[in-house]
Amino acid sequence: MKLWIDNNYDSMGMQQMLAFWRLGGYDAELFIQSAERISALLPDANDEELLDLQLGIHKMWDGYYPMPQKYDLALDTGLLLFEMDEYRESRRYLELSLAEGDEEPVVTVLYCLAICCYELEDDAGALEYTRKALVIEPDHEEALDLMNALSQG
Repeated sequence: MKLWIDNNYDSMGMQQMLAFWRLGGYDAELFIQSAERISALLPDANDEELLDLQLGIHKMWDGYYPMPQKYDLALDTGLLLFEMDEYRESRRYLELSLAEGDEEPVVTVLYCLAICCYELEDDAGALEYTRKALVIEPDHEEALDLMNALSQG
């Protein structure tokens, strides 16, 4: 089954991806392997598929144990939820990724966290993450726009 999946990722639809993930017991490695394809399918996903994806993420995370190769599953999970406009859940996973990360945060993650906070009406959090993003990349246009919006609001 895994061989077939490996050879057919590019042609699989969201329902097929979710079905194989479900059959695999919501395995984290299968999610990691398919996260990019799932992300590409999000714009055409229906509400039921999005709900199935969210439920799968929760089941995966409940059974997740850290892998030796030090993969940041929380980051992929948070970014996918961000693409789904699930800001509360996205924030949870992105903050977990930051807390567990040994390296300097990536501007994109900080900006996504700022947007999550903004959408959740946590202006203080949005301002904090926007400032952190601008420390790393002072010319980040979207972060500058958000900073201006927060300053005026």
